[in-house]
Amino acid sequence: MSSSRSGSSAFQKIMTDSCIVYAVIVIVLCVLLLFVSEGASRAVSPLNFLLVFPFSVLFSSANYIGKSTRLSSILRFIIHAVFTVGGFFVFLYLPAFSGSSESSSLVVFIVFLALYLIVYGTVILFRRRWKKELSAESDYTPQFASRDEKDRSNRSKP
Repeated sequence: MSSSRSGSSAFQKIMTDSCIVYAVIVIVLCVLLLFVSEGASRAVSPLNFLLVFPFSVLFSSANYIGKSTRLSSILRFIIHAVFTVGGFFVFLYLPAFSGSSESSSLVVFIVFLALYLIVYGTVILFRRRWKKELSAESDYTPQFASRDEKDRSNRSKP
């Protein structure tokens, strides 16, 4: 019974985050549309707005998996990248740029990929620094640490 509850709570968390991501993306797109010329109107059909939701679900799923401690960090990165970049490519890029020139659509995809790598790298750096600061401030000594680790932690105490 507990596994169904955890699965249900995971589903609720993913769907709630998906709705938040969807709302933010749609609001940003609507604001951008106020400043964009009429040439970009083909990328903003109601169908394209609807395709933002499956992307939001994939992105939220990637974030949920990315917070898992059961997987190695490189595997979490690969899954997050595949879900996010793949979702962008399938649900946002292909429908919006299917009829445009190859060079301009390639530029959009490369810009998204670069932004993804910059944002993901920045998030990872901040998480590592935050974890280091938390562990440095902690007075906790593991009970089951090796003797060398216990000796080092006892020597550092005043």
